[in-house]
Amino acid sequence: MNYNGFNNMTISKEVKWIFIYLIIGAILLINGIIFGIFLPSNDIYRFSLFHDLFLDIDLFSILYFTAPFIGFFIAYIISPFFLRLHRTIYKSKYEYGIENCQENRAIKLNFLRIFFPALFCINLSLILAEIPTIREFFIKPSMLGSTNNAVITMMTLIPLIGITAIISVAIFTAIYFLIDSGIIFIRNKEKEKNTHVQNVGSWILNVIRGYAGISVIFTFYQFHSNLITAIGFSNPLATYGTIALWTSMPFIITGLFIPVLSLLHIKYTKRKEYILKKAEKLGINSEFDIIIKKL
Repeated sequence: MNYNGFNNMTISKEVKWIFIYLIIGAILLINGIIFGIFLPSNDIYRFSLFHDLFLDIDLFSILYFTAPFIGFFIAYIISPFFLRLHRTIYKSKYEYGIENCQENRAIKLNFLRIFFPALFCINLSLILAEIPTIREFFIKPSMLGSTNNAVITMMTLIPLIGITAIISVAIFTAIYFLIDSGIIFIRNKEKEKNTHVQNVGSWILNVIRGYAGISVIFTFYQFHSNLITAIGFSNPLATYGTIALWTSMPFIITGLFIPVLSLLHIKYTKRKEYILKKAEKLGINSEFDIIIKKL
């Protein structure tokens, strides 16, 4: 197998992803400028370093860009926790082991690996932004009593998305750690028979992905509709700019998560060794040969 050819192809894809990442960053910066110009310039946030909305939004944007890196390294803490939790719950039913397969560094630069975390980030943000305590934490009381509910939700989302982005990247990256480590589980008494074999990480991913699917579309649509109704069309440029920003937000956040793909590839060997060492401490060290036969 020509690994050099694969590596060249991977590097080429990474360059394309980085280019997209820079474009997304430019779009986010331009939208930040639009927000700063057309939104009220008064002091909205409780924790404002500049007491200026434009500068505050730019500051929150920095968290958007750093979220993939912070979340990635938090995943080193979360992934062993997920493995321990799964084993604690299902230890009596299943036997755990490591799939005996050829080493493969072919980490696909897959759009879905960052798209689902972006959807999860938005869904979590929209849910939290409706909680009064969360709103009061970010927004000044004077604004809460005099501003439309949809606008308050939007203003809460701006700083909140940076935090939920870190959470989302940490959770999904931790799952990818487990998937790539090859840790599997089967029923205790069926390892010599035809049985259903599951990867621990893939099992957790199927559970979590339910919160990053169709429900996000309905929640996001409702927020979008309420926001358009609230801001009206008295200032067309601001209105259409706001609509364009929030319509494209799932793809903007996906673009901001691009560094995760590169980190997954670069750190493949070290993170796999790390997870397998943690698994060994839990008594997971048996290797299983998985044979697939056509019936």
